[in-house]
Amino acid sequence: MFSYPLLYKVMRPVTPWLDFKILIILYKQKNTIFFLTPQLYNMLRLYFLIQII
Repeated sequence: MFSYPLLYKVMRPVTPWLDFKILIILYKQKNTIFFLTPQLYNMLRLYFLIQII
């Protein structure tokens, strides 16, 4: 398993865009937003980071 904080530092410039993309997806599926925990959010972010890389 790679280091998430390290990856986060490397991808930092991309993260605002990532947040935006995730928020749009959540907005499209409104039910999900209520179940969104920080852990789940991080997993979503990680998922998008992996897709970008």
